[in-house]
Amino acid sequence: MKTTIITPYVVTMVASSITKKPADEIRSETRKASVVAVRDICYKICKEHLFMVQSDIAKYFGRNRSSIAHALSRVDKNLGKRPQYLKLYNAIIEKLDL
Repeated sequence: MKTTIITPYVVTMVASSITKKPADEIRSETRKASVVAVRDICYKICKEHLFMVQSDIAKYFGRNRSSIAHALSRVDKNLGKRPQYLKLYNAIIEKLDL
């Protein structure tokens, strides 16, 4: 059995494969709502499943720590309100086998 180490890069690539958004666009500064939603979910997975601190997440995605903190609070609200958002989150988690 092959062991796979899950990194932020892997999370981004899996999110990209599911959503068909290019990985470089997910990591970019674009403010398109569809890309921001995917990016925010990637932040949450990095925080909760990879146990990364906000400053490390920020470094990988080219943001500052406060942007990550804001996005994490936003993603929690959206997971409770939007069923499609939760489906995307669960699809990425399932594909990562977390």
